Amino acid sequence: MASQLTLLEGERLVVEALRDGIPFEAVVGTDAFWSRRMDLIRQFSAAGIPTAKVSEKQMFMLAVTEHSAGILAVVARPVWKSEDFWEKTGGSGFLGLLTVGIQDPGNVGSLIRTMAAANGSGILLNQGNTEIGSPKILRASVGAVFRLPTIEKVVALEAISRCLAVGIQTLASVPKKGRTYTLVDWTQPTLLVLGGEGNGLDHEVIAACSQSINIPMPGEMESLNVATAGAVMIYEAVRQRRLVIAGTRRT
Repeated sequence: MASQLTLLEGERLVVEALRDGIPFEAVVGTDAFWSRRMDLIRQFSAAGIPTAKVSEKQMFMLAVTEHSAGILAVVARPVWKSEDFWEKTGGSGFLGLLTVGIQDPGNVGSLIRTMAAANGSGILLNQGNTEIGSPKILRASVGAVFRLPTIEKVVALEAISRCLAVGIQTLASVPKKGRTYTLVDWTQPTLLVLGGEGNGLDHEVIAACSQSINIPMPGEMESLNVATAGAVMIYEAVRQRRLVIAGTRRT
């Protein structure tokens, strides 16, 4: 991973970044945080990380959110190389995600978190997505972006073509048409393709994929939040793959 800088806010994110060995530039905490977590401050000092104590007012001015929990850190943000993702496409258990035009950083971060929880192989973000260095993405992903290969500024059609060339099925998520997602064989190497919150996937991207899939919605709604829809389908892949593993162990 190459490195740029970004801001982490909140004790949980900062502690996980320290645990994962993310390079720190500096840590800033309030008096109250210093008093409560001197053990953590000692860890920063032992690691040679510069620290500074500030007032509540100063923290409010520095923080991006209202809930920094009294601590923030400047760290090296993840900039994954494309090989970190593509080297994983040769495995039979490959499960990847391609997002196209998703602008909301909370949705992007939630999808990264879901993919990490599902032991996914990695994520591709096309040129219209928000950047993974966004503090909102880092918070929503709960630090998963530091551990899961996440490649930015990908050309969607090129990524789909490359996956198809090595035998990976590409599934375009659409609101209504296509097969019900539970009827798809998710045990195959798979790339799930999700579109933006407003316009979804364009026709060219849908046509390039192996098939289109949808989540049935018997209620009076046209679509689900993209992070919710992604989680539902990703965990169908987890469910089917766990059944295969369980069946193999019984035989």
